Amino acid sequence: MTKSENEDQLVLYGHRFASRLLLGTARYESPRQLADAIRVGDPCLLTVSLRRKLPGANDAGRSFWNLLRAVQAIMNAGCEVLMPWAAPIGTGQGSRNPSALRELRQRAPNIPLIVDAGIGLPSHACQVMEWGFDAVLVNSSVSRAIDPVRMAGAFSAAVRAGGSGYLAGPMTVQELAVPSTPELGRPFSADSWMGTEIVHGPVGPKIES
Repeated sequence: MTKSENEDQLVLYGHRFASRLLLGTARYESPRQLADAIRVGDPCLLTVSLRRKLPGANDAGRSFWNLLRAVQAIMNAGCEVLMPWAAPIGTGQGSRNPSALRELRQRAPNIPLIVDAGIGLPSHACQVMEWGFDAVLVNSSVSRAIDPVRMAGAFSAAVRAGGSGYLAGPMTVQELAVPSTPELGRPFSADSWMGTEIVHGPVGPKIES
């Protein structure tokens, strides 16, 4: 394993995982379909849920901000991982409050954050990973797809792409249009680029090593 691969691993409670996708195991058509989804999606962990009713669950939107204020208390109680919702569980709506999720990431830069619910599309998973979240947990978005096995693979690829994009350091968003080639007649910012000299000739630039 290379140094970059080791640094990019998900670390939860002292255990390292190469994948940043968690997969729920409910509502598949058959055990065989679930097994195939696991094989193709290659998740780091599988989850098994118990149905339960929590007091105040209907006020989940308002309680998100209470969570922000209670993060330190939760950590002091021994929890090492937070799992915020993108949207109500099972809705597949994607992030309903992007600014809140991004603020949570900024306020808790050193705490593993796994987006736990509301993810419906691979693009949703890619987006939250681009924001710097540590992993994504999906279930219904895979098991309720027309082709769950293929969807598991799509989510796996999306999580990797989003995480890689975050580590690559996205460009700064600009308010106004900025040309990608700021200088006329020059494909790069200077005539010398990475050891390659560009010699201008009568019919345009000629690249010489």
